[in-house]
Amino acid sequence: MKIIKDPRVRKYELTYLVPAGLTSDEVKKINETIVELVKKAKGKLLNTTDWGKKELAYTIKHEGKRQNEAIYTHLELELDSTQTPKLETDLRIQPQVMRSLLVVASSVEAKPEAKAKVEPKEKVEAKAKVKAEAKPEEKPKKVTKASKKEAASEVTKK
Repeated sequence: MKIIKDPRVRKYELTYLVPAGLTSDEVKKINETIVELVKKAKGKLLNTTDWGKKELAYTIKHEGKRQNEAIYTHLELELDSTQTPKLETDLRIQPQVMRSLLVVASSVEAKPEAKAKVEPKEKVEAKAKVKAEAKPEEKPKKVTKASKKEAASEVTKK
């Protein structure tokens, strides 16, 4: 992992998993604990999304039990880039958090030029007609030993 030493405030996305067997009150307490960790790291919480209970792609052994399901929570936050290692360490220490992932948020917006052009039906039909009338390109012949022998025999006949 490359640690960025540039002290900039950036937008991050944090996703973490807690065991599915917890009650809603326990999950709320964990969520509050995570929010406190973000504030402790001088971060600002922008958005919280509860993705709910989902089946895991593979079994995770957590606290001596095999977990096949987890409750996913996704946070969007602003944080000083120098504080991210501290936050990740604090998340790892939390006993109820099975897995967590902190990444720099990518702001991907659709550019106006990238939108698909809508062409009139007549124009599309005309293009299709031109393509149909065009001669198909001839594919180069595959050179085999037999074709080499034929070419050699034609040269010797001349």
